Amino acid sequence: MEAWRKQCLLAYCGYYPYKDIDDDWGDQSRKATEAFQSAYEIKVDGVFGNGTLGRILEVIYNQEEPAADIPVGDKTEPTDKDVNVPTKTGTFWDDSEFFNREEFRCQCRGKYCNGFPEEPEEELVRVCNEIRRRLGVPVEIVTAGGSGVRCPVHNANVGGVANSNHLYGKAADLHSRKSPEEMYRVADEVLGNTGELGLYDWGIHVGVNCKYSRFRG
Repeated sequence: MEAWRKQCLLAYCGYYPYKDIDDDWGDQSRKATEAFQSAYEIKVDGVFGNGTLGRILEVIYNQEEPAADIPVGDKTEPTDKDVNVPTKTGTFWDDSEFFNREEFRCQCRGKYCNGFPEEPEEELVRVCNEIRRRLGVPVEIVTAGGSGVRCPVHNANVGGVANSNHLYGKAADLHSRKSPEEMYRVADEVLGNTGELGLYDWGIHVGVNCKYSRFRG
């Protein structure tokens, strides 16, 4: 996982200032990791490994309160895209309130493609933004096994179906601090009688401009 994504998770839990998210994993990031580890009673070593990642996702999912009150960072919500403020592109991305193009990048990390074998469809981005707006809390595209756009090789590696809408920029996997059931309910309202929507333990799968489908994974 990229350093900036780890910093975003720490910031969301209140252990890293949103304004300092910069993809540079230095002393500030390590100290924030130690503070989180101490507050949630896991091994304190300043290393943001799989154990810490799993714990922080668990904390977000269950909306847990820390066992120890260790104030670090800035617990205010980011405003007006404090993180990764994009430059104007002259495309629909300029009107995307909560998501930017990079968040939809194929998670093969350049091993099999340039990140965008297909561009995310405008309707998908609109739907993701509306889900985020109605939920009222940060929503992220799942990177561990999930994704936005996928190249064919990565899709096969993560067990995606052969005709997955991820291949065509029509689908995204989302999670947030809200329960998957609440996310599903809101997404179903946004999609109406269109698109595909799947409910998973980690969040939801959303697809647009495709055959109507509702399922549990």
